[in-house]
Amino acid sequence: MKRPLHYVDADSVFYMSKDFTNFRLFPLFVDKDAEFRRPQADKNRFKARQKRWQEKILPTVNIVGGAGDEVGEAQAFGAASAIFEAADLFLHTADAHYMNIVERALYNAVPETFFGLSTVIDRRVAATAMLVASCCTYATDKQGIYVNLYSNSYAHIATKDFDVRIDQVTNMPFLAQVKFRFGGIDAKGQTLTMRFRIPEWVTTDMPLYVNGHDTPYEIINGYAVVKRTWKTNDEVYFILPIDPHFEEHGDSLIMRSGPMLYTFDTLPADAVPEEIVSSEEDEQSQMFFYDVRFSTTAEEKVYTAKPYLLSTDNKRQLWVRKKH
Repeated sequence: MKRPLHYVDADSVFYMSKDFTNFRLFPLFVDKDAEFRRPQADKNRFKARQKRWQEKILPTVNIVGGAGDEVGEAQAFGAASAIFEAADLFLHTADAHYMNIVERALYNAVPETFFGLSTVIDRRVAATAMLVASCCTYATDKQGIYVNLYSNSYAHIATKDFDVRIDQVTNMPFLAQVKFRFGGIDAKGQTLTMRFRIPEWVTTDMPLYVNGHDTPYEIINGYAVVKRTWKTNDEVYFILPIDPHFEEHGDSLIMRSGPMLYTFDTLPADAVPEEIVSSEEDEQSQMFFYDVRFSTTAEEKVYTAKPYLLSTDNKRQLWVRKKH
C-alpha cells in the first residue's frame, strides 16, 4: 500500500457490552494498571517486520491465538505478541489475515488468561493486549472504512475526507446477527467504500443486506466490499454462521462456535463425536454450553463442551479424535 491505513482512535469507539467483548473497559477491570499501546505503522521497518511475522511469529500462533500447547501452557505472552504484531502490520496491508489472528486471540487465549488461575504478569500482559485491540475495531483510508471486529458499539469516525457515526448492534460472539446503522450524514449523503471482514471461520456464502435488500459485494483481501452513497438511517445487516460444529484440523477435530473454541473434560481415548444434542446457557457466565454425544467401543455417552476461555483445568481436552 502506498499509504498506511489509520485506526479509529479508541476514544472514538464506545463499547456497550459489560463482558469481555468490551475491549476498552474489561481489561481495566482485570488490571487497572494495564498500559495502553497504540498500534503504529512504520514504513521503514515494514518489510523486516513482515518477514519476522512469516518466519518467527505466525508459525508459533496456535489455534486459540496464543503460542505453544493450548492446554498445558500459559497463553498470555503468545497472544500479546500476535496481537501487537498483527495490529501494526494490518495498517500496511489491509489484509483480513491479521485481524483474523487478533480475533482468534481476543475470544480464546486472552480471556482465558483473565478467567483462569494466571499470574499477575500474565493478566497484565493479556489486559494490555486487549487494550491494543480496542483500537482495531475500525480503520480508515481516503475511500472509506474497514470493519475489523464485531462488537456491540457506537463510533464517531471523522477524517478529513468524511464524517459519519456508526451504531454496530450485535451480541457477537454469542448470537449471529450483526447490524450497522449510519448517522450524522447530511442530506446529500456520503459516498464511502465499506469493507466488512469475513472471519476466517466463515466457509459459506454470507448474504449481506443494505436497507433490507440482498446486496452483491466483492471480496477483496478477506473483506466484503460495498461502495455506495450512504445516508442517515441506512442499515447493513448480515448473519455470521456461528452454529456449533466440529471441523477438521490435520488428524484431529476441534469444536467451535464462530470464533470461540470449546473443550471437554478428558475423553476416553477412543471417543468419537457423533452429534451435538443440546445447548444450555450457563447461569454464571451467560455463555452457551453444549451436550455432545460420543461413541466409544464400549458405549455411547454425552459429554459437556464449554468455552475454552472458561476451561482452565489442565485435564481439559481441545483436540478430539477424527472419525475414520
